[in-house]
Amino acid sequence: MVTNEAKITALIYAAGSKGITLTELANHVQISPAACRQLVEKLTSQYHQDTQMGLEISVTDETYRLATKGDVAELVNDYVWHGQPQRLSTAAIEIIAIIAYNQPIARVEIDAIRGVNSSATLHRLQELNLVEVVGEKQEIGHPKLYGVSNYGLKYFGLNSPKDLPELPKATPEL
Repeated sequence: MVTNEAKITALIYAAGSKGITLTELANHVQISPAACRQLVEKLTSQYHQDTQMGLEISVTDETYRLATKGDVAELVNDYVWHGQPQRLSTAAIEIIAIIAYNQPIARVEIDAIRGVNSSATLHRLQELNLVEVVGEKQEIGHPKLYGVSNYGLKYFGLNSPKDLPELPKATPEL
């Protein structure tokens, strides 16, 4: 018989970089959210303490995913990227910042802020799972609305959009 811990681990693995919420885990395993939280905390502790395990369970904005432990992160990055630089372009960082502070936001609004077309970079950010479509605007054409994904938050070391630093106050020009 498969244990609930095995089911939870398998679901977190299957969710990939998108992750899975506690509610989704509890529903799929068919246990209460409280019981599910206890099992996830137990598994998180086991993964953390096991020095033979190269993975850990991370939580970002109440979404769980399997992640590489810091001790083997460089090894995994070298394998995944084959020596390719993993830096984001200035345009990509600019777009993520615009989305993070204004989400949900449509591409045309991003373009208006930047003054240039952001389609290609926005598409690449979606491929990297750093931003995601979070809805659509209720107007003609129903443009997509974008937000920073849970993975994107984790990528920048944030647990939720509330962790973003405050923007500096604009000073009036004299």
